[in-house]
Amino acid sequence: MEDDVIEAIIKGVDKYGLEGWVSSTDDIKSWIPERLHSEADHLVKGKDTMDVWFDSGSSWKVIEKYLADEGLLDQANNRGYLADVYLEGSDQHRGWFQSSILTKLGIRTSEEPVVLPYKKIVTHGFTLDEKGDKMSKSLGNTILPVDILEGNKKIKIPGLGIDGLRLWVAQADYTSDVSIGPTVLKHVADNLKKIRFTYRFLLGNLSDFDIEKDTIPYEKLDYFDKVILSKLHKLEESAVAQYEANNYSTIIRELNYFLNIELSSLYFDIRKDSLYTDKVDSFKRRSTQTVFVEIVKSLATMTAPILPVITQEVWNHLDTKITNSTPSPFVHGWYHTPDQYLNQEIEDDFSELSNIRSKVKSVFDVAMRVDKNIKNSLEAKVIIQPSTDSKLLPILQKYSHFLDDYLVVSKFEIATQDTVNYIDENEVFGTGEFSDGSKILVLKSNFEKCPRCWKFTKESNKELCYRCDEVVHQLEL
Repeated sequence: MEDDVIEAIIKGVDKYGLEGWVSSTDDIKSWIPERLHSEADHLVKGKDTMDVWFDSGSSWKVIEKYLADEGLLDQANNRGYLADVYLEGSDQHRGWFQSSILTKLGIRTSEEPVVLPYKKIVTHGFTLDEKGDKMSKSLGNTILPVDILEGNKKIKIPGLGIDGLRLWVAQADYTSDVSIGPTVLKHVADNLKKIRFTYRFLLGNLSDFDIEKDTIPYEKLDYFDKVILSKLHKLEESAVAQYEANNYSTIIRELNYFLNIELSSLYFDIRKDSLYTDKVDSFKRRSTQTVFVEIVKSLATMTAPILPVITQEVWNHLDTKITNSTPSPFVHGWYHTPDQYLNQEIEDDFSELSNIRSKVKSVFDVAMRVDKNIKNSLEAKVIIQPSTDSKLLPILQKYSHFLDDYLVVSKFEIATQDTVNYIDENEVFGTGEFSDGSKILVLKSNFEKCPRCWKFTKESNKELCYRCDEVVHQLEL
């Protein structure tokens, strides 16, 4: 197997074709270099079928050479394998996967330690179109990677860039066949936008935050901040486990839930009021920003392997105090959120509060969509009257100072029967009841809308509500 021998065989194929190798009519000298012609009588063309995966099955040699050039070969030999993962389709169990093992062990002497070409294998299904048909050139249903990267109006595919292509791969359950087409890729584009917008919101609200001067200690954070950090910690722990198990679709699914439900629909929606209208250096605003730092560092760690371009872009716009002046999240390494963040007690409390919020929201839905006597929840105040043996009272009392924000209303009250008796029925927008008999009353606010924060907390003879007036007065000074 020397260069001139291989070159002679190539010329033979050019002259006689592939079938010429098994033909008995041609002279063997036509297949060997001139220097071997004197030995032609002792040479034959082998007719045994060789493993068709021999070439790819020998590719571990490239990895071995790379490790040797990097001075890492001894380390690899000691651990017993070269590559961490071999990735291919399910048809390669008797193909590339097997031939790699055979060729690697086949050259090993009895004195040498066993070193495998890979530690583990990951197999995937085939790529199908949206009708479930296998992609093939003959059917004309293939999609070029460049069409996904740059977009193709003719086949209605949006340009997703490198991160979009990687996101499609990651969110697919590769253990079975995977579908792709315009509809699937549109969903990927929407998902990519959501991730980008989340990062944009985080970065925009950290522009005036100094991690050394403004960070609020964990012990002083409020309940809402702590519950988000607890859920973030669980998400990060799950991501570590799923990456190790190569379950990328689970990572994307759990990440999407956290971004859409826990952050966008809840934490961001509620904290926007403080971020935009409180004093710049107010405790609530700084505590929210403290949590934002933890969120962006953790999310950057989780998304970097799948979305390296977006994550690097985020990293470039973060303060160097947050990134520890490292040029990339890949250089920084995985950020592990502290175990201190895990707080199941607060999560359990907020699970109950979430049920309360859902019940109140259903009352608002009727008031806004059916009765149409209210346009926005901020127009109202919510009163909950616990029943005699209500289990809601302790948790309502514990979080009462926070529930106007959590319920997105201008005011929240816990009422007694005497309080309810004084309520004018004309001011009631809607009513509801919990399973334990506790009642919900949605009333028109006694105050007017503040043009700055939009809450109905302004007295009629004032230009702004008390909070906004204080903030604006400070800005004027």
